[in-house]
Amino acid sequence: MVDGNGTSRELSACDCSDVIEHSNLEFVRGCLELMLSLEFFQEYKKKSFQLLEIAEGSRVLDVGCGTGADAPQLGQLTGETGIVLASDRSLALIRDA
Repeated sequence: MVDGNGTSRELSACDCSDVIEHSNLEFVRGCLELMLSLEFFQEYKKKSFQLLEIAEGSRVLDVGCGTGADAPQLGQLTGETGIVLASDRSLALIRDA
């Protein structure tokens, strides 16, 4: 993968502190957007939401929300009487959310 500075970077598993400490927020955003664009990942998200059995009035805590991409869909599932609270260790990503 090539980051916003034209630098080639290898994507690998990390413990999220790597992301939090990453100096290039555009790179992190790009990684998250890439994952969200993949059909497999979209199906995985859809299935995970179904397994959670989120319904009208549910209260949902999204820990490690990143840029908050899941919050709108979770909000639709919880409806007007539900609550979605999104949280992340990265202040930069929370600002993005």
